[in-house]
Amino acid sequence: MRTRAATSSTRTSVSRYREFHFLYPEFTYHPSESVDAFERFCRDSGVPFVVERESDSFDVRADVAYMSVSDRMLGRFLEQCRSKKLVLGKDVGMISYNETPMKPFVDKGITVFSTDFGKMGKRAAQFVAEGGPMRECIPSRMIIRESL
Repeated sequence: MRTRAATSSTRTSVSRYREFHFLYPEFTYHPSESVDAFERFCRDSGVPFVVERESDSFDVRADVAYMSVSDRMLGRFLEQCRSKKLVLGKDVGMISYNETPMKPFVDKGITVFSTDFGKMGKRAAQFVAEGGPMRECIPSRMIIRESL
């Protein structure tokens, strides 16, 4: 679920860059609906965008913001930034899916778009314990760090 604040802050942060690229590699299990949501966000925001599906040909370029659903692609991105001497959050931007314990500490912090996994776990446990139908949307949020 997208909140207005997350959409507004994302739009503002991404608008500093020439383009916004979505790294959606061929080896991900991430839902393909996220590509549709990314494209819709970019069209609605007037942001030029590219969906990159070929992990072998991925090449980091200056003045581009990236969004990655894969930590493998995040690793490749960071390697290329280092070899090309691109400064994260200045020359290039990055938003990664899903908070992990390391993302606040990688470089100066990786911006993430993530769901509340604690709440998701509690609701799943409640479903297992109580049974019955359950329909709930667990909200997602942006955690803005210096990578953007």
